[in-house]
Amino acid sequence: MASRALCRRALSRYETDLSRRRNVVGLGIVPCRSGVRFLREREFAIAVYVSQKVPMEELLGEDVLPTVLQVVHKGVTVDVPVRVIEQGPIVLERDS
Repeated sequence: MASRALCRRALSRYETDLSRRRNVVGLGIVPCRSGVRFLREREFAIAVYVSQKVPMEELLGEDVLPTVLQVVHKGVTVDVPVRVIEQGPIVLERDS
């Protein structure tokens, strides 16, 4: 799993590419977890927030989000996990 520093490095490297994909409304770093339990205290993942999750069959190849991003750390390629989180559409609030 990845540390926060590795996630920052991966996010810096892949931010532009991920932001261009269909339905992506935000990016971040979140604790890595499985179900409702945290795997380990200091393990993190890249969060890709989408307006709506779409079945893979409906996505074009370039819009499919990766499950891991690779970065080099101390000469070794490390996989940084990616979590896709449905956020809903982002809209501006109107003043009443």
